[in-house]
Amino acid sequence: MAQKPDFSYAHLNLGIVHADLRQYDLADVHFAQAVHPHPNDLTARRRWARSLAEQHRLREAILQYVAAVEIDPDNHSLRHALAKLYLEAGERDAARQQWRVAALLAPLEPDYAERLRALETAAK
Repeated sequence: MAQKPDFSYAHLNLGIVHADLRQYDLADVHFAQAVHPHPNDLTARRRWARSLAEQHRLREAILQYVAAVEIDPDNHSLRHALAKLYLEAGERDAARQQWRVAALLAPLEPDYAERLRALETAAK
């Protein structure tokens, strides 16, 4: 950090460490500095989203997961995580949409179909 203060991987690592220590203010600073020069860094987006979700900052976590899904649209686990956050935020239709795509991407994963059925049952 002393030699290259803008080195994004150092910021990513510090963001992860601070998030693991629940020092979320510091984690946010480092994640933002990691993402700024490399907005398509999937690891940074995913880990920052997890950190925000742990803090129940749902809107911000959703934005980071949306960015991650845009980077890797065929990643069913990202869509699953995003769907869970949408559901927690009360956005059932958005959650349903993400689980539908996740189920198409990973048809052997029973959890996605079960969650879709539960949403359909609750809607009736």
